[in-house]
Amino acid sequence: MLSPSVCLRSASFAALVIAVVGLAGCSPPPPAPCFPVAGKVTYKKKALPAGTITFTPDASKGNSSKETAIGMLKEDGSYSLVTNGRDGAPLGWYKVSVNPLAMPTEMPPAGKPLPKPPAIDPKYQKGDSSGISIEVKEQAPPGAYDIDLK
Repeated sequence: MLSPSVCLRSASFAALVIAVVGLAGCSPPPPAPCFPVAGKVTYKKKALPAGTITFTPDASKGNSSKETAIGMLKEDGSYSLVTNGRDGAPLGWYKVSVNPLAMPTEMPPAGKPLPKPPAIDPKYQKGDSSGISIEVKEQAPPGAYDIDLK
């Protein structure tokens, strides 16, 4: 017959092994690799000079990622996406939204007002209503991420 202390130690060891194995299986998966995403946003064929662009994963097209990619529009309408501090975006389909309301990259001189953003259709400010769907690919051709709002 085993002593109570040996049984207690054996049970404690077994519980510890189960806990360690259980925790090892609960760690989050590493983030998906990101691929370069850069383009230009225009409104009626003119550069959108400020704002943000957001790529939200499109689950209806198989993108189950929980990471959203965001970019700031520069004065020439160009942007580059960043996903949780990583340059680019993971592969897959995205719903795209554009919001022209943002701080300009450079503040106007004292006494001058902030530039007024263009009055784009509000539907573009939400991925579900924008009608813009883009697939991030490993080797996208030039212009693949350009967007012209109408």
